[in-house]
Amino acid sequence: MKIALCQINTIIGDIDYNKSKIINEYQKAVKDGADLVIFPELSLVGYPTLDLVEKKEFRLASTKALFEVASQTGDTGLLFGTITEDDDNIGTDIHNSAILCYNGKMQFFQHKSLIPNYDVFDEMRYFDSAKNVYIHKFMGEKLGISICEDIWNDADYWYKQRYSYDPVKELIQKRAAVIINISASPYSYGKRENRKNIIYEIGKKINDNKTEKINFLIEIIENDESLSCVAKASNIIINEYKLNFKPLEIDKILEWYKINKSKI
Repeated sequence: MKIALCQINTIIGDIDYNKSKIINEYQKAVKDGADLVIFPELSLVGYPTLDLVEKKEFRLASTKALFEVASQTGDTGLLFGTITEDDDNIGTDIHNSAILCYNGKMQFFQHKSLIPNYDVFDEMRYFDSAKNVYIHKFMGEKLGISICEDIWNDADYWYKQRYSYDPVKELIQKRAAVIINISASPYSYGKRENRKNIIYEIGKKINDNKTEKINFLIEIIENDESLSCVAKASNIIINEYKLNFKPLEIDKILEWYKINKSKI
């Protein structure tokens, strides 16, 4: 499977601009032979969307754009972030969601499970958390999709967890072969190293779970000076990436790893 990570800068609230950018980058990645094209958290609406999500006309525009983006897809998968709504009449009824589209339709969605409400984050004011996490099979691989904060609650990394629930742990228990985390959190000093160390810990758990396939954790970042990265389940950060780049091919990464693992 070839996966393209499209680390783009979006404009908050400019849905048409963001939609066009997603479609254009998706089409470029398809020409480059990608099987799955991934964009960051809330990339359709911009991050942080803040009070815009409370405006009905904004939510309607984002939903319309979601289906317009989906209609442009073919066999190549397109994963991106946006806002979605439900009608259970509990909480805000609005979610920070990851959407997977292919063959002209939205095929799968995963809401964000852990909603941060500390430091610069005020997401609990706007978003409800996911009730469950799910696995989606795509091109024979079991994908486990998470959003930003969802990977930042590892019990073996933090001396005190912020949340009682760990969605990534559940994805591992459900035997996800590829765990994807779409993110847009702002840069802060030391965050890059923290992120790598957290991915290291999650990689150990994937490896310990002894799933039947080689496993990867892929994180795609938006905005500022952060780097997206790809990690193998043996805890190795294989590479880090900044801004757009051509599709990475899982099989070629494996070959590179086999040749170079003694040097890492």
